[in-house]
Amino acid sequence: DNVNFNANQTGTPPVGNVPPQAAYQPRPAYAPKLKWPPIAGDTFDSVFMILTLIFSVFAVHSVFFAGFFKLGFTVAYAVWFVIESIYIFSKNKPKLSIYPIILAMLSLAASGVFAVYNDEVINAVLLLFIAFSNAEYFLLLSKQDRFPAGEISAVLDALRYLIVIPIEFITEPFRSAFSSNKGEPKKGKAKSTVQVLIGLAIAIPIAAILIALLSSADAAFKGLIGKLFSNLLLSLAKLVLGIIIFPLLLSPAFALRYKIPNREYKPLKDRDFKRFPSAISITILSVVSLVYLVYLFSQLAYFFDAFKGILPEGFSVSQFARRGFFEMCAICAINVIFIALSMAFAKQDSKGAVIIQKLFQIFISLVSLVIVASAFSKMFLYIKIYGLTRKRILTSVFILLMSIVFVSLIIRILAAKFPYMKVIAVCCFAVMIAVGFADIDSTIARYNYNLYKNDTKIAAHLSGRDGGGFIDELGDSAAEYIAKFAEEGTGDVKKKAQSWICEMWGRENVKHYFSHNLSKCETPLSFNKARKQSTLIFDSFNKKYAFNNYFKEFLKDDFYDGTESYEHYKDNLDYYCYDYSLFYADY
Repeated sequence: DNVNFNANQTGTPPVGNVPPQAAYQPRPAYAPKLKWPPIAGDTFDSVFMILTLIFSVFAVHSVFFAGFFKLGFTVAYAVWFVIESIYIFSKNKPKLSIYPIILAMLSLAASGVFAVYNDEVINAVLLLFIAFSNAEYFLLLSKQDRFPAGEISAVLDALRYLIVIPIEFITEPFRSAFSSNKGEPKKGKAKSTVQVLIGLAIAIPIAAILIALLSSADAAFKGLIGKLFSNLLLSLAKLVLGIIIFPLLLSPAFALRYKIPNREYKPLKDRDFKRFPSAISITILSVVSLVYLVYLFSQLAYFFDAFKGILPEGFSVSQFARRGFFEMCAICAINVIFIALSMAFAKQDSKGAVIIQKLFQIFISLVSLVIVASAFSKMFLYIKIYGLTRKRILTSVFILLMSIVFVSLIIRILAAKFPYMKVIAVCCFAVMIAVGFADIDSTIARYNYNLYKNDTKIAAHLSGRDGGGFIDELGDSAAEYIAKFAEEGTGDVKKKAQSWICEMWGRENVKHYFSHNLSKCETPLSFNKARKQSTLIFDSFNKKYAFNNYFKEFLKDDFYDGTESYEHYKDNLDYYCYDYSLFYADY
């Protein structure tokens, strides 16, 4: 038994001929993230990388420099959608299903709105829907989704694809490009690339100094450089921006092609989120339901007067409609949050607890639908008397979207397998596309013009109390019917229409004065149907009333010295346009 044992050694001393046990190694407090080897890519990866760089520069030009809400965006999105689909699914057979295909078709249709109308609010909402649909399409078809597509958690998946994946895996395509087929770094290739970059960094300042010296020495060379750099600087700006967005476009496509996002994570199921005690959920829902029940009884007559078209005593139509809308917004927002959270996170401890939660959820949803319907009735009454404005249409669209949300929630509560998030996404997206193609501004102008011609009450309102105020908030797609107001209207509504056309022409043709100029469709990528048609209308009025001569005199006035911003002189501009409308109204 001559077994030596060091007293400083950790572990268990030997007994007899039994060797000492291995020392216990405590688990480190922080385990570093596993470093995966580079992906062994193929030739298509190199081709796609080059195409992505070219497309990035093209996208910057067509989207940001040709006009954001124009044909350029439609073309850029369609091209990238096709390129990314071919790249990702050339390696992985897509998991075809109807939902992502519908989302893809809707996103392409929504991008078409940008080439037709340029309503900034509607197009901004459509842009969010396009981003969500694009993310869900690629995640679902590549089987890289982590959250159930039919639940509210699908929004987290979309955010993961749009924000997390491009940043988290931004180096993966380049690690693959600079590695051998076995995943080992290509040291020689990487070293050569670094040397080329260092050489460019040294050469560019030297070239700039030489160009400056030669320009000072020779006038002809200076003129040539001036012409070149007038376009070169803009091209360099596009190139730099393209290089910035290049890896952000490349990394998510590369990650999905090689199934990188889910190599460390498993898809989550609905039960993985249900960790909130059901007793707390039931308590919250019951208190909220009791508050709404008392509220409904106290406001019963007030709510249902709207369905009968009755105006309560002491209320004007505008007060009645606005009050209903703001109540609806606040209450519906709270209700959606409560119901969505309780459905997503509350435990299903027992059958009784599940039934109680569902009853409260259904009651809150039904209360919301009553409030939504009441608000819509009030808004309908408001529009019937005073015509359309942007706020009234947007309010009505929001009410419709809320109706879709709560009906879907009620069905989901009654049928646990109902994919309510899919229905909400598809229906709301389709509604917004329809609103985009319907064009809010032209719809408002056309509707109000028809009322103006056929209803003496609305004509008196628009000419007097309203003063044509609805015209100020309309975009250029309403030019056709505002031109009819300018030529056929009377009173203040006619003058407002005339001054609107005068100012719009100025925004197109008077440079370095307006803070927000309107661009003409000078290139194919900057084409927009509404913009093109409105330009023709404004030019026809200019030929008739000589806006160009007016603005020449206007810009010579002492109050404008060319250094202050447009906002500082907005009141003066309105006055001059209005004054000019009085001048040519007599023609």
